[in-house]
Amino acid sequence: MILEVLQAAQAYRTVGTEAAGWQADLCLWVEATVSEAAFVPLLLNNVAVGVLWSARTKSDPYTADDLLGLERLANQSVIAIQHSLMAAQIQSLAVVGERARIAREMHDSLAQILGYMNLQAQTLEALLKQNKQEALFAEIKRMREAIQTAHADVRENILSLRTTLSTEAGVASAMLEYLDGFSLQTGIDIKLENQLDGYLGLSPLAEVQLVCVLQEALANVRKHARATGSLGQLTRRVGCVSGNHG
Repeated sequence: MILEVLQAAQAYRTVGTEAAGWQADLCLWVEATVSEAAFVPLLLNNVAVGVLWSARTKSDPYTADDLLGLERLANQSVIAIQHSLMAAQIQSLAVVGERARIAREMHDSLAQILGYMNLQAQTLEALLKQNKQEALFAEIKRMREAIQTAHADVRENILSLRTTLSTEAGVASAMLEYLDGFSLQTGIDIKLENQLDGYLGLSPLAEVQLVCVLQEALANVRKHARATGSLGQLTRRVGCVSGNHG
């Protein structure tokens, strides 16, 4: 009976003319003899994805109003399914977006430095053959500096990936966690003035983006500001990070 309703994608209530044995397996958790039943399909985008049914052990036929009430419950079930699917899609898009961000960062740092190293290796080989020791040592020094820069970028990317947002801890805790690790890695003295008096009221996606803004800002401080210290302010309006040369 359930399969027939699923295939037909139409509601049905028993009328007493059903074939023998239609009651089988309708009561899943208790042993009972079903006398009446009503079935409604769960329609997702006009496609039946399941069946919601109700059964009675007494001879009390379901009315049209009963069937309408069951259809309303089915609609609520479909809404819950849609919300679950949307949440899964959002999570999948977030994963795809994070992978794209990692790919960009790897291209901007690791891929470029590997290409540079390949060219430098050819240059070193040529200088070695020409016995130009001063130029050779100068190129080796530049290669060492480039490797150190790439190493710092990779460690920073790993730290960014390890930073997690906990529902209980909140965005401020995630920022402090990242700042502690960043300060240890770079030797930059970082102070965060947290002026929040409680829940920030941002969506989970916005909180992730806020942490990403902080990470990008500090990356720019390390790469371009030549700073030994950095000061950040976290308020309800804006969060900012600046490099100090002191």
